[in-house]
Amino acid sequence: MWVKLWAKKMLMQHKPNHNSDMQAIIGARGLHPTHCRLTSPKSVWRPQSNCETRLVNASLVAGCRIVFPQTAHPKWVKLWGNHMKLSAKFVQSAAKGVHQDGNGLMIKKADKASGYWVFRFTLDSKRRDFQLGKWPNMSLADARKARDAARALVDQGINPIEWRKDRKRKRAGTPTVRETVYTAFEAVRAGLKGDGKNARWLSPLELHVLPKIGDKLITDIDQSVIADAIRPIWHTKNPTALKALNRLNVAIGYAVAQEYIDRGDYVATARKLLGDSGHIEKHHEAMPWQDVPAFYQSLGVDAAVRRVLSFMLLTGGGARTTPVRMARYDQIEGDVWTVPGELMKGREGRTADFRIPLSAEALELVALCR
Repeated sequence: MWVKLWAKKMLMQHKPNHNSDMQAIIGARGLHPTHCRLTSPKSVWRPQSNCETRLVNASLVAGCRIVFPQTAHPKWVKLWGNHMKLSAKFVQSAAKGVHQDGNGLMIKKADKASGYWVFRFTLDSKRRDFQLGKWPNMSLADARKARDAARALVDQGINPIEWRKDRKRKRAGTPTVRETVYTAFEAVRAGLKGDGKNARWLSPLELHVLPKIGDKLITDIDQSVIADAIRPIWHTKNPTALKALNRLNVAIGYAVAQEYIDRGDYVATARKLLGDSGHIEKHHEAMPWQDVPAFYQSLGVDAAVRRVLSFMLLTGGGARTTPVRMARYDQIEGDVWTVPGELMKGREGRTADFRIPLSAEALELVALCR
């Protein structure tokens, strides 16, 4: 097995002890001092003599770069490998072989044009190699970041190889934001009035959120992604934006319950990023109460629509349009009209019946409609 030494300076500029022994080793190999190769007949590479040990130490002082073979003994990799740092230029021009960057990171070059990054670590007294990515797709800087992330896992007692396998298994079954929204809707629709269709539960999401982030995996969104999707309507259509956020929060809560993601506070944090909307709530103008009698007299009872409006006025606004339109004679007992809970605004199956007292004028109107 070969070990190559590339020197930035002439090796013999350094004058260690037993210089004659080192020259003899180099001369025996017939190599220039700046390009030394040391061989070992053993399957696991080790320095063959004290002279070779001093030669490597001297080479490090002289600025040489050592490329250990894959079979290099861990003792020597740890002793000498941490002194070396690769450069992007060196990686680009490096020949076939294993090139150490230190702290467990190395690149294994298949040839000058391709290779892959490896992080070597020890966990539970076992040495393992963790493949980080292919070169040149992954740069030296990115490989170092990946090495540091893997090292952080090892420091916590986590095997990065198994961690990545688990992550891939989870991502293989991870739904998109769109799929999560529709699944969450199916989970809550039983409690929505009219199965959520009357209030158009999905409408704010389908119009303003899903076209932008619907195809992202639910694990790939965070507060910034949500804020960017909502920002175009945050100031101009704030009530719609709030509905979209609230319903997206339901979907994220569902994803947390299904253990697709760990955090469920993305919507709350996104609202902080969006800031104050500046929205001023405007109510519909109401008719002055002094004008109501004259308006009631103007309605008459000739048309069905006029009767509906008249009945709503006579009940004091206690019933909305739907209960009045869907009213039945068997709901009225004496002077009390009992509106079924399913016709009232509220959650399906959780809204109680609503009792409304009827005046004599209201009862006359009911009798007129028979």
